[in-house]
Amino acid sequence: MFITAYHPAYKISASIFTMRAGYFSFSLLQYYLKITGKEGNTYASGKIQTLLKEKSLEFQYNEVDGCGSLDFDYRGVPYHIWEYQEDGWGVETNVKHGGYNEDITGDYEEEIFQVMKDW
Repeated sequence: MFITAYHPAYKISASIFTMRAGYFSFSLLQYYLKITGKEGNTYASGKIQTLLKEKSLEFQYNEVDGCGSLDFDYRGVPYHIWEYQEDGWGVETNVKHGGYNEDITGDYEEEIFQVMKDW
């Protein structure tokens, strides 16, 4: 399977031939950003995904037009983190208040990570 990952904020793409979709496209793009010095504060770093894996929580990650969508359950409550780009990067999430959606901009990944690490 040939996978191409694209990030519109950096206007770059990276490709790899792999048998396992998803993880490799994400990792390859992150590697490309790192070696080219274009790595910044974006969802592409995977800090939240790494935390979910460490806590053995199943999740679904999708990417459309360079914006990530992460859905998972914790203690029977469905959570989501949906990235968007409107006058800058941000996410809509219900991580802080299970049934209430809110938008977070700026260093949203770190803010969400700090909430989730105490679960």
